[in-house]
Amino acid sequence: MRIQGQTIAHKTARVIIGQDEAGKDITVLVQALPLGYNDIIGDRLPEPVPPLMDLARGHRGAVLRDEHGNAVVLYNEKDEAYVTALQHTSTLQTVAMVHKALELDDTIVWETTVEVLKPACPADWKKFYQALAKEMEEARLNWGAVNTILKASNQLSGLDSAALERVEATFRRG
Repeated sequence: MRIQGQTIAHKTARVIIGQDEAGKDITVLVQALPLGYNDIIGDRLPEPVPPLMDLARGHRGAVLRDEHGNAVVLYNEKDEAYVTALQHTSTLQTVAMVHKALELDDTIVWETTVEVLKPACPADWKKFYQALAKEMEEARLNWGAVNTILKASNQLSGLDSAALERVEATFRRG
């Protein structure tokens, strides 16, 4: 896509995520996540479905139905196994975003690669991102560094709070 004959520049930034043992800053090259990447992550790492708890019933005990005539189902979103699976999926989705945000940094060498594992279905992608999470842990990447990387990526995408407030103010003015 071209806008006024131009392509939009691919934004990157180098950010400090910590220090090495000698006290020298460690920097990484971060990119904005592409439009639609959340959908890609959702396809690769679908969120678990909570277990069925019951059917919704009215005050006389009749099963409630939606506008299409389907029974309204109640799910147990407090189920421990479901909550644990949801937290694990959320962590892997974060790993996927960090991996994509760091994709252009040629100073980072990943042992786990798509070319080696060739993920083709959600179960394969889960194994891929689990392996990346292990690599990140072994490299001592902490949540502070992860937050710095994702915050920088969001800013490059124009998703930081200041940019969103400017867009909102422009929208309200009409």
